[in-house]
Amino acid sequence: MLFVSCKSEKCCVVISTDVQLSIANRDGLDLLNPASNGSINSENLDIYYLTNENLEKQFKVNLDYPEMFKIDKFPQYDEAVMTVFLNSNTESQGVSTTILKYNSYPSDTISAEIYKSDGNVLRGKVWVNGKTVIDAKGYVDKSGSSDVKIVK
Repeated sequence: MLFVSCKSEKCCVVISTDVQLSIANRDGLDLLNPASNGSINSENLDIYYLTNENLEKQFKVNLDYPEMFKIDKFPQYDEAVMTVFLNSNTESQGVSTTILKYNSYPSDTISAEIYKSDGNVLRGKVWVNGKTVIDAKGYVDKSGSSDVKIVK
């Protein structure tokens, strides 16, 4: 997700703290496809932010995606993509924690470096379940539709 806004001489505040995931089972079945057996959707997934050592379930009615994620299917790819809007509640720089709790699968923990400066909020390095999936500069080798593939 990218938000841009301009004020007088300082132009363009950027907020970009999302990560794109594809999720499949061990057989390679796309679990974000609603036609898949055991598919993941808004009815069986909740997003939690870890803030001050408390887990807070996310639902922000004023946002386009109040559950802090969306699932898209792009025609050029075989798999659906989940965009997760990560926790950015840190000091000027720090590591945030976002937890994906599924009804039928073990939870996933996404940690991300968050950088804040001049109104900008950017995501850097990302870990999923303790494994580095996006490097220190926030770059990812994007050969497919998502930044990260999770196997359940």
